[in-house]
Amino acid sequence: MPDIAISAPLSGRAAEPSGSDIQSIYAPIRTDLERLEAEIGRLSESSPPFINAATSHLLRNSGKRLRPALVILSSRMAGYRGKAHVLLSALVEIIHTASLIHDDLIDNAALRRGEATSHLRWGPPISVLLGDYLYIEALRLSLEFEDKRISKSLTQATARMIEGVLLEYELSHQPATSEENYLDIISQKTGALFAAGCSIGGILAGQPPDRIEELSRFGARFGIAFQMIDDLLDFVGDAKALGKPVLLDLGEGRVTLPLITALRRAEPAQRERLASLIQSRTYSPAVQAEILAFVTSDGILDETRRKAAEWMKESLPFLDRFPDSVYKESLRSLAAFILDRTS
Repeated sequence: MPDIAISAPLSGRAAEPSGSDIQSIYAPIRTDLERLEAEIGRLSESSPPFINAATSHLLRNSGKRLRPALVILSSRMAGYRGKAHVLLSALVEIIHTASLIHDDLIDNAALRRGEATSHLRWGPPISVLLGDYLYIEALRLSLEFEDKRISKSLTQATARMIEGVLLEYELSHQPATSEENYLDIISQKTGALFAAGCSIGGILAGQPPDRIEELSRFGARFGIAFQMIDDLLDFVGDAKALGKPVLLDLGEGRVTLPLITALRRAEPAQRERLASLIQSRTYSPAVQAEILAFVTSDGILDETRRKAAEWMKESLPFLDRFPDSVYKESLRSLAAFILDRTS
């Protein structure tokens, strides 16, 4: 069973596990993931022709399918042996895709997973409608489940995700953003859907409320750790591997944990200079290079990765009350994989 180490010095960039590593982690649910892809295809095909073409394009470029994998693994670990988890994992992925469409539009991003973003392909108005359609369609389909805790969980998560984006926008370009502010943002924007997806696994398996809550808490902390690594990679990741430009968050004025740490550690004169650069809203290559020099100095990225590891380590005890299984082992392995990722 892999451990999550947090005491050893950590580099800003860890070695990327090979593609086979994530595939070996997913090995116990390979059949379910194949069914997931078929389910996503089926849902796309059931839409009107233009929406079918657009959503097929958006959903086929899958990335790691991390969120649906968590739904499936949590369901199986909790003892579920039916098939409804496949549809629900697809709905979680659709909600995530909807959030990416809106995020890219807000950020005026050009690339997502190495391809042109939807607002460049179809224009901003259509992108807004596509994102809205995917949100609403996912929530509509969740209402078909008899247990209304499922639709309630997904609806609440979607609302919290949007609240997180709005809070992030409100605090953009503000060097006074605190770590507490940052945690509020990422717990809503990212952690909420991770938490909902994991808790759904317990609901499907008929677990008691305390076990469902433990799965939710696992997912929330896993999501926070994931987002911290994602924010770190905005400064040091490889654009080709990430499928989007680096320094994208910086260009949009997001004050993430590496910047917050750099501001806290800086001497007064350096802090004033860094704050003025963040507030300038004109991130020329020279300004980007200067901010990057601040952030990549003095172990700042090591601290970010260490805090991500602490959040991930906090998540793991919530799995302890579930019986040992290949699914539980995969969840623990996935936690270690996320901390080491470079894309």
